Amino acid sequence: MKIKRKMEAKGQELELWLPKNGIPQRSQKDIKLQIMEKVEQEFEENRNVELDNFLPVLPLDLENQIKSCMPLTRLKKVRVLQNMDEQVLKAICQHLKPMKYSKNNLILREGEPLKMMIFIVEGHVAIEKKGGSISLQGARELCGENLLAWPFSTSFPQTLPTATESARAIGDVEALILMASDMKSVVFKFRVHFIKKYGKLKEKLVNLHLGPVDTTPTLVETAPTYVEGSPTIFTAQELKKATKNYHESTRLGEGACGIVYKGLLPDKRVVAIKKSMIIHSPSTSVNSINEALILSQINQRNIVKLLGCCLEAKTILMVYEFTDKGSLYHQIHKEGIGSGLSFKLRMKIAAEIAGALAYLHAMSILHRDLKTINVLLDKSYTAKVAGFRGSRLVHEEHDQTSTLVQGTLGYLDPEYIQSATLTEKSDVYSFGVVLLELLTSQKAVSFERSAVDRNLSNFFLRSMEGGHLVQILDGEIINVGNFETAEKVSYLAKRCLKVRGEERPCMKEVAAELEGIMRSMEKHPGGQANISRSPKETDGLLGSPSNAYVVDVRGEGDDAGSSGIIISAEDGKSMQNQIQMIEPYDGGR
Repeated sequence: MKIKRKMEAKGQELELWLPKNGIPQRSQKDIKLQIMEKVEQEFEENRNVELDNFLPVLPLDLENQIKSCMPLTRLKKVRVLQNMDEQVLKAICQHLKPMKYSKNNLILREGEPLKMMIFIVEGHVAIEKKGGSISLQGARELCGENLLAWPFSTSFPQTLPTATESARAIGDVEALILMASDMKSVVFKFRVHFIKKYGKLKEKLVNLHLGPVDTTPTLVETAPTYVEGSPTIFTAQELKKATKNYHESTRLGEGACGIVYKGLLPDKRVVAIKKSMIIHSPSTSVNSINEALILSQINQRNIVKLLGCCLEAKTILMVYEFTDKGSLYHQIHKEGIGSGLSFKLRMKIAAEIAGALAYLHAMSILHRDLKTINVLLDKSYTAKVAGFRGSRLVHEEHDQTSTLVQGTLGYLDPEYIQSATLTEKSDVYSFGVVLLELLTSQKAVSFERSAVDRNLSNFFLRSMEGGHLVQILDGEIINVGNFETAEKVSYLAKRCLKVRGEERPCMKEVAAELEGIMRSMEKHPGGQANISRSPKETDGLLGSPSNAYVVDVRGEGDDAGSSGIIISAEDGKSMQNQIQMIEPYDGGR
């Protein structure tokens, strides 16, 4: 009697389990009978039965039949989910809900928000793509598969992806559907697994590129082109043609990270193509791949857009959007004439940079090397944050990461230098220095200032403490009419430059404050940009200019096996002077 009751309960459970696991309705009765025979044997031998772990106990042909129908089997083949932990895939499957469609029912419409993904259990669906091409998909296929890539997209979780195809039932269709809201729930629950997936992609690309150079299609096919809006994988020949075989006339500039060329793609888009100067250098390849993977997950108007890359050449080639007005560094510090950036335009740029950093931090990405040369400006002077070679992605449960200290003197967070612990507040400090450059038009590091003031942050904070704010602000752009606003921004910069990271605001707060300042300025318009000449376009892609200082701090346990500060500088200044530039001003505390 006890076994009978257990059989009845398990039979009811099985009736729910079969459709959720992709078993067509016409096959459910027969499969249920076969499973229940085995269930009864297990109960008679006093063994418990858990359906999710029961397949290995079944006859091999029945096990294979069921496995072939299961959505879990299909999800394992989705490129974006390859190597994903199986518990995540099972969690996705648990959210699948049975659904039936009749002939001519429209399931998905191209161009509309993608609210669900469909796993076809039985029947056929017509897939119509842009341009009119039509194909059929049947049992065990997916419609709306790009919903699975949504967590890796910059639109996640605020904006649904767009359906790239229309889907219509040809006849009666049995399906399992995954709602976007359920996908979001899975990602939030298993956030760390999705971040780890990023690391596996990086490792895969590094292995691909640092192994023997291979120009076969396999290399291109295995690159991560699956994310909606992800970079194009260019061939070496395509980029040669775009730059006229890297002709000198297309060369835009050269820096520490490589040479940048101006290219023209077949679709008439003008692009910037960065070519590493070091062939088969592990560090260069890893940094380039890191930058590509960071930017491939980002689609924000104030972050430079990576259009694509080439992995089959001897050196990694990166293709970016072309920015007409060069770097913010050049616009502020160009020689011969005063800056053409008005105070209002500078504040707009500051607000855009802050918004970009707040966005990155929300994506668990730390920039690590923010500076004015890594901010590019397009033809309308919209800010584009660049320079992601050293950027880091941190796990959700950690708000910091221990790392080899890298960055540029004058912008480096003093707390980061001392602890080798990178946090969001490290970017906040760097942003504070950028704000100072916008307010004062002075360089982050200058040997024209006294030793104690060579670091702009020290100079600015000491001036504020001494009541000399008016004297340090750029008098060409700041006047009686906008001084009150400049003063507010100065105090915001001061908060960003606090020695202790915990005392600094987060970038979301900074962005909100600057947006409020911009709204206030809109009510009292005045002052437009007066730009008289076009600068170099490539600073943010090339690396540091000749008067920048790059610091590399190695601590115990680093690969180099050494400790202390290793600083490179191109103007031959003494090490003592360079060390002084690191020491922060703390108001005498």
